[in-house]
Amino acid sequence: MTDFLHLFWDPDPIMLSAGPLRVAWYGVMWAVSFMLGYYLMRYIFAREKAPAKWLDPLVLYMVLGSVLGARLGHCFFYEPDYYLSNPLEIIMIQKGGMASHGGAIGIILVLAIWSRRVSKLSMLWILDRIVIAVAIAGVLIRFGNFINQEIVGSESNASYAFVFPRNDQGSTYEARPEDKGIEVKLKAEEFRSTLPDLFRSYDGVGYERVAGEWTGATLDGDRAVKRLDATVKDTCCVNYAFLYTDPKGEKMVAPQDTNDTRRITLRQSVASRTAKFDGRWVGDSLELLFSWGDPNMEQASFSVQLMESADGINWTKLKGADLDGAVQSASLQAKVAPPAGSTMTYLVAYKAKADLNYIARHPAQLYEAFCYLLILGFLLWLYFKQDGKIPLGQHFGWFLILIFTARFFIEYFKAWQVDFLGDSPINMGQILSIPFVMAGVFFLVRSRSQPREFQHPEEPE
Repeated sequence: MTDFLHLFWDPDPIMLSAGPLRVAWYGVMWAVSFMLGYYLMRYIFAREKAPAKWLDPLVLYMVLGSVLGARLGHCFFYEPDYYLSNPLEIIMIQKGGMASHGGAIGIILVLAIWSRRVSKLSMLWILDRIVIAVAIAGVLIRFGNFINQEIVGSESNASYAFVFPRNDQGSTYEARPEDKGIEVKLKAEEFRSTLPDLFRSYDGVGYERVAGEWTGATLDGDRAVKRLDATVKDTCCVNYAFLYTDPKGEKMVAPQDTNDTRRITLRQSVASRTAKFDGRWVGDSLELLFSWGDPNMEQASFSVQLMESADGINWTKLKGADLDGAVQSASLQAKVAPPAGSTMTYLVAYKAKADLNYIARHPAQLYEAFCYLLILGFLLWLYFKQDGKIPLGQHFGWFLILIFTARFFIEYFKAWQVDFLGDSPINMGQILSIPFVMAGVFFLVRSRSQPREFQHPEEPE
């Protein structure tokens, strides 16, 4: 059992909403990153006596290169088939999808143009300095992803793991922290007959009933619905399922002889017209037999489970079968040996397929932001240690090596965004990181033979 609550993270991604005006935190992070980058580059230009008129074109080039590159990178690195079939959605940035690898390529391309048309210096001169500003942007943008519950990490039971309900919660349910728990709401209209009970399981085998009351009918459109109100206080890394436990069709299995103190009850909540549940003694064991089939049902949207309980509250799953798609029949069979003097109940239960899973995950966005913060500190330290006299390509090389090495290893803590590489041990983000690291090694080694100072073209010889 989980002994602690994980961190439930569900802030409003909208920072400000006034009439038609909506300001998102993610957009604010982008804007602040450009603003801080602008002031940093202005300071560097003044310190190195670079022409101030270079700065405004630089900002414009950076905005275009980073945003367009990141968007196109996501579209064509991760989901090319979809966006080639729906090209108009490429420009719909509000729907999400920005790739840092694409942003890096976009920045390099526009800075090549800027260097050729504006500074007349080697492109590496501006790259060595702009990467400091890019590191700042990386920290802020990943924090924006954290607020938006994007680029979430893989599942984790660590005490510092986070629950990202917007990412993992099914749309049927509403949940918010309440009294250090989660309030669960379910519309009863999804179920055609008996109202289900809410159960939870820590291992997928043992289920315990969660106390909750179905409240009176309310109108939702033109249909009356009911709502289950329950507050769950140990909520993370637990599977919540709605199980039918209607006792209709309940019957007793006769004891083997007059000395048998075992009382066996069979309960079936699956419609009797489509299913049969029976039990028979085989030696000292009870053989449970269940079969289901309805040739007229085109699609089943639930599973069935054989459950065992000694108190009618806590249940143990013995066998289960999913009934999906074209599957129109299932057979379950299990042998159990109820202890003497016990009253055991066996149930064939519906399990609603829309399970409520609250999953705790690594805060991969924060891992990445922290790495970028360390890289920012290293680049600033090295810049001031060398008094701004950077061997051509040195900072750019270090940036590529450190940023994309961090990206490579942090990917192991991320939930994979697009899984189209089959059983590959590495994902697309890691594959794209490798050439950047190799390029960084090249520029770092090359910088050892490069000069430390450059005379700007507009300065007198």
